[in-house]
Amino acid sequence: MRLIDIVLCFPPLLLAMLAVTLYGPGPVTLVPVLAVVFVPSFTRVAHASVLSVRSQDYVEAVRSMGASNLRVMATTILPNIIGPLIVQFSFTVAVTVVLESGLSFLGLGVLPPAPSLGLMIGTGRATLAQAPMLLVWPCLALTLMILVLNAVCDDLRDRLDPKSKKARGN
Repeated sequence: MRLIDIVLCFPPLLLAMLAVTLYGPGPVTLVPVLAVVFVPSFTRVAHASVLSVRSQDYVEAVRSMGASNLRVMATTILPNIIGPLIVQFSFTVAVTVVLESGLSFLGLGVLPPAPSLGLMIGTGRATLAQAPMLLVWPCLALTLMILVLNAVCDDLRDRLDPKSKKARGN
């Protein structure tokens, strides 16, 4: 957890810019860097959720009935921590998409001719006076993609959370 805390001290944009500067732009560099930058946040949320759930009475009840550690984790703890993990996933994907778009806009992310909303926004910015809609559509697509992803993840969280009414079918 200490190593994860150290990684979380650094802003993701700066770490991504440093890695892209050292190893060159492109998806081969960008994808692993973004994974390394955002995995610690999942680890921290999962760790905190497990610590919170494992001290609950229902976990102790399942454990006292002789269930193995794997069974306790799979049937009792995991269903109760899936909600916070889905919320973290939603947030992380949104930040990652915006970060990739920003790096591509600056020329440090995905390189042409590969498709990227950041490249499209950069092209639209360059032709703003002649064709302003070239800037509007990629920005709108980026916004809608993040909003739809958040809505889907919220619904998924509600369906998978054992304490939710949607999960119980009400």
